[in-house]
Amino acid sequence: MAKVMRVERITRRTDFKAAAKARRVGSRHFLMQMRVRDDKEGSEKPCRFGFTVTKRVGGAVVRNRIRRRLKELVRIDIGARAMPGHDYVLVARASAENADFTELGSDLARAIDKIHQTGTGRPQ
Repeated sequence: MAKVMRVERITRRTDFKAAAKARRVGSRHFLMQMRVRDDKEGSEKPCRFGFTVTKRVGGAVVRNRIRRRLKELVRIDIGARAMPGHDYVLVARASAENADFTELGSDLARAIDKIHQTGTGRPQ
């Protein structure tokens, strides 16, 4: 049985802005931003996820549907890929609304693996 990792939500604007300045990796259905929290917050803290769906993607119904899909994907499929003490922000693209759920899952897995590789994405 896989280790179940505790996942928290990012809710403060300052945390979203800090993630936007850190490492990023694009995929077909979303852009993933990741930052390592500093020492005073501790690396033993659980990983946190934030979700951003802009008005450019669609109306409120569409944005909420995409956000719910991404949240469920993280809840189900995060496994051991996300690291404690890291913040991840998923910025959705319009294609995430109609994408196959398994395709979204493979995009998330690929993005997390790629963002943790050294020298990938924008440096922190």
